[in-house]
Amino acid sequence: MWVQSFELGNLVWLRTQLRFPGKLVFLATSGGAPYDLVTAGDPRTYADLLTATSLRDLAKTINGSAPTRAWSCAATPTAPSPARRRWSPTRTRPSFR
Repeated sequence: MWVQSFELGNLVWLRTQLRFPGKLVFLATSGGAPYDLVTAGDPRTYADLLTATSLRDLAKTINGSAPTRAWSCAATPTAPSPARRRWSPTRTRPSFR
């Protein structure tokens, strides 16, 4: 079973207190901070939690992280390679003779 959460505290609790054997995934958005950390007065944001050092520490408890697509994709999209372009009627079709 996989458990995904935008909050860190419940994932840590599942692993440490309940010894949850399934996979735990920390979800992150491009701005703000986990609600549980905000209410606890913890100043860390999603960006802080996804640094290399923080991820090393989190790996002791969780199995993975899933940052938003805005963090994992280039800011300026590049054109697809010719091999990945979709066929269009204006392009010539390959001959299968």
